[in-house]
Amino acid sequence: MADREGLLGVLTRPFRPARTTQDIEGDRLKDDRGIASEADLLGLLFRRFAYVTERRRLLEAQWQTNIAMLGGNQWASWNVETNEFTQDVQPDYRVRLVINKLIVAYEIIMGIVTRQRPIVKVLPKTNDPEDASKAVAMEALLEHYHNVIDMEEVYDSFARWTFMTGHCAMMALWDPTKTIPAAQLPGAGPSTGMVAAGDLDVIVIPPFNWFPDPGATT
Repeated sequence: MADREGLLGVLTRPFRPARTTQDIEGDRLKDDRGIASEADLLGLLFRRFAYVTERRRLLEAQWQTNIAMLGGNQWASWNVETNEFTQDVQPDYRVRLVINKLIVAYEIIMGIVTRQRPIVKVLPKTNDPEDASKAVAMEALLEHYHNVIDMEEVYDSFARWTFMTGHCAMMALWDPTKTIPAAQLPGAGPSTGMVAAGDLDVIVIPPFNWFPDPGATT
């Protein structure tokens, strides 16, 4: 539900006017200068941030268009000068009927993709019995975290963003706020309650929350 609500507000995000290609390339060329002070370093960071922001803005136009078409807003068009959607104001008596077949195809694809969970197998490096035992232990660990993290929800969110925009990412991280039963701590006595000991987590990163690598070609 949180992802769906987030998508509703995507089209209302403000956009800055796009700069020219000459401005962007000029900032990129300035990065070749040496860094002699903290001010130079900050300037370099700001220039690179502006550069990757402009590179991502080209992708944002496609992401926004995909979401608009999927949501049935198929009379809107993307204005390259203002970087926003525009829609002609029509008289009240003119009815623009939209038969949204995209959302039907999208839900069918989602149903097929998320019907079964991905099967992850851990293969030992060698035929050595010790490596085989490690592989079995790793599979049990993956199964444990699949249930603890609720990977079904993670896969569903990842698939939705991927099929809507064409781009999405997942990241494994350490969450220090996660709690575990106090009795599971090493050397713990017969205590009760939960302790914030931290644990692994997997999060979905929507395309609007990251920047593409400017040097990437694929």
